Amino acid sequence: HELSRLPSGPSCSLTCRGLGIFGSSARPRVLWAGVEGDTDALAAVQAGVERVCVGLGWPADEQQYTPHITLARARGRLSAPDALSALLDRRAAYTFGGFDVRAITLYASRPAPGGAIYLPLSRRPLGEGGPPL
Repeated sequence: HELSRLPSGPSCSLTCRGLGIFGSSARPRVLWAGVEGDTDALAAVQAGVERVCVGLGWPADEQQYTPHITLARARGRLSAPDALSALLDRRAAYTFGGFDVRAITLYASRPAPGGAIYLPLSRRPLGEGGPPL
């Protein structure tokens, strides 16, 4: 099974710090929390997952990888973009907390009327077994 080719690698410690958006403050697509710490290990896992996905026929992501945690998705225009900008300014350096990453899970995103449904496809422990990064 192709999903068994997902890379493994070392576990890592990360910290969530700051808020940001993908898109503009008038039309944000994603609200995210920034991720800091051992992001080199995280980027290596992401690159390995992308290699497997490209091998399965998906195109490579053209955007540079930005480690983050998606907090919310938006559709359309915001009625109060200034409020979002103020929130981003207030939380630009806020530390939400830290965590250890000991596994990765690959999800499929299925569109649904109430929003996407995320289905876990494969889980790979980090720090043991599996093909190297």
